[in-house]
Order: sequence, then C-alpha cells, then structure tokens
Amino acid sequence: MLRRCLPATVSRTLKTLPRSLDETYERILLSIGEEIWECTHRLLQCLAVCVRPLNIEELADVLAIDFDEEKISTYKETWCPVDCKGAILSACSSLIVVHPETQDVQFAHFSVKEYLVSGRAATNMKRLHRYHIEDALAHAVLAEACVGVLLHPNHVDQHTDHNNSIIYYAAEHWVAHAKHCKKAERIEN
Repeated sequence: MLRRCLPATVSRTLKTLPRSLDETYERILLSIGEEIWECTHRLLQCLAVCVRPLNIEELADVLAIDFDEEKISTYKETWCPVDCKGAILSACSSLIVVHPETQDVQFAHFSVKEYLVSGRAATNMKRLHRYHIEDALAHAVLAEACVGVLLHPNHVDQHTDHNNSIIYYAAEHWVAHAKHCKKAERIEN
C-alpha cells in the first residue's frame, strides 16, 4: 500500500491502515468480488481441513466441481481454470501463499485460519459471516469434491501428470473427510 504512495500522501495512508489482524482480514475478505465469494470460501474450507497440503493444481480441481444441491457433486473439466495459479491467487487474495518449489498452497499465516474458524468472522454483519469455516461443512465440501473427481469417468485420462491432479488425494482421503460430515447423505448417494 505504501509502495504506491507519494511522499505527500504517506501520513494519510498510514492513518487508514488496519489496526488489528482481524481488521486486516475483514478488509481482504470484503474486497473479494461478489461473483466469486462462494468459490473463495470453498477453497479456504479445503485448505482449512486438508489432510496434507494441496498443490495449486489439486486445489484448482476443486474449482471444477459443480456443487449442485440436487445431486452429488460432479467434476466439469471445462470449469478447470487454464491458469490455475492465477485463478487461485485471484480468488483467495493475500490470504494464501504458494510455495515456490512444491507449488503447495497454504494460509499466509496461521492467524488467517484461526480467524476464519473462530466465531469472530461468524458474528460480523459486514458479509463476513459467509466466510466463517465450520469444520464439518469444510470436510463435507472436500469430501464431495473428492467423490466428484473419483466418479468422473475421464478424469484420470485427462491428467497425464496425476501428481498434479486431486485424484490421488481423493482416493486416499475422501473417507476421512466423509467421516467428519454431520450429514453425509449426498456422499453416501
């Protein structure tokens, strides 16, 4: 923020900086576009409960899941972003970082996850409550994403480098996520 300031505007800019981490996270979340907030929330949910770090392409596979309310979630290959890293970073803003070598995605700081799972975001009335992460619901999202990928007949054929697909994560960990779900009806179906 200060990098773009002219000397005459530095003091005014300093006065408008957030006074706490909570206020910083509030500003970041409120700056996320209305059209992508649900995708952002799903990605943050997955990061909050994943058994091991997900890499950028595994997380991008979550963006290709159709979480239709009437049926089991399905993988739609046309929904997978061409620029996975750009899409994930754009959706999650500065709340996450990508490891330069492994391309693993993680929260930018442990306090980001702590804020999202705490009740502080849930009780906020500025549209922030929708970013609150409940453990059981987050596990349900990741379990549904895993099942959606596993049930997609061509998913394995589409990925020549399976290590960058969520398919192996899904096969190994979907049951662990499903066990955390309060209502696993959709997954059972």
